[in-house]
Amino acid sequence: TFRNNMPPKMSITFRIFCIFFAHCAHSAPDLSFVDRVTSGVTLGVQKGIDIVKNAPQFIPTPKELGELGKEAFFGLPSSVLLDGINQFCSLAIATDTNLSRDEKTKPDYRNLSMILYDNKENASFALTDMDKLAQHPSFNKNNPVVILITGWMSNAENETNEAAQAIYKAYKCRGNTNFILVDTADYVGTLYAWSALNTEDLGEIVAPAINALTKHVNISQFHVMGHSLGAHIAGATGRYFQDLTGNSLPRITGLDPARPCFNQGEALSGLGRGDADLVDIIHSNSDGLGKKEPIGDVDFYPNGVKVLMPGCFDIICSHARGWQYYAESVYPGNEKAFAATRCNSLKSLQQKKCNYHPIQMGYSTPPTAKGNYFLETNSNTPYGKAAVKEPKCAT
Repeated sequence: TFRNNMPPKMSITFRIFCIFFAHCAHSAPDLSFVDRVTSGVTLGVQKGIDIVKNAPQFIPTPKELGELGKEAFFGLPSSVLLDGINQFCSLAIATDTNLSRDEKTKPDYRNLSMILYDNKENASFALTDMDKLAQHPSFNKNNPVVILITGWMSNAENETNEAAQAIYKAYKCRGNTNFILVDTADYVGTLYAWSALNTEDLGEIVAPAINALTKHVNISQFHVMGHSLGAHIAGATGRYFQDLTGNSLPRITGLDPARPCFNQGEALSGLGRGDADLVDIIHSNSDGLGKKEPIGDVDFYPNGVKVLMPGCFDIICSHARGWQYYAESVYPGNEKAFAATRCNSLKSLQQKKCNYHPIQMGYSTPPTAKGNYFLETNSNTPYGKAAVKEPKCAT
């Protein structure tokens, strides 16, 4: 009955989404629903007419859709992936009762931890144990603190958090940096968890942890960044830090902030200017898994406002480019690898119609940066046009 109450456009999109899953369900009737979907993705859509003809009897319930893990979506056509997740989230937010969400579908934030990266062995600490973290032998109170918050798609197709590994490796090469990870992937395992996730809840518990760390390291030394959904959690953290302390975090970097569930006018609050003294954004999958709207003090659009970055053939690859570009900019010698110019579009930049002085995207973005900036990158590493091929590490 809930489908009959949907707006026409949403209803059509949802039905298309369900038709795709109908094929998946029909392809392997003896398997569980999630397994049928995964199997169907592998088999692909083979008989379009039969799908439409037989779809009604195989359309999954909202509960079945909500219980899908992210693994079931890898390999889906981009339009299905984007519209399906986005419309489901919008529907979940708008019609909470109809989707029968309850507390057991929501992540348990109390077990969230901060992971201090170390060359030998990473150490995990509860958010209430920041004094213990600060006393760890690998934590240097004289060094800056970089906190990365990752989300649903940061380690999309394997268990390793590639974004964290890459950025940590870059900072380790630079030296003299405390690198900490807040990984939310385990708390956002299904569509229900995504739609139920309240970034404000996470920000409310991460902010006091950062405040506790400021007893050991001056707040001016902190840099919080987030990829995908993690960017919005970083924004919430910044807002709660302001409420808690009366001060702002110096910098929040959004690495391709997530679009699904964070559209203009949606109920969920996303990262935006004002959440820190400097909010800088790298858009690498505009209007795909990432937002295209300028939401920071300074927004960088490498290769223009595009869904796919050079060298990428799917949206997950492009979504990852945000953290890949940033990581490369951290290496010694790459401080000026990603020169960007304030402009209205990439085309105007290419036509040399933009006369503003270039600034750097990534590690060296100046704290006074404002506006929308464009630049071009290479298709493969090194991505920066002025990047060094073999950085000389300090350690």
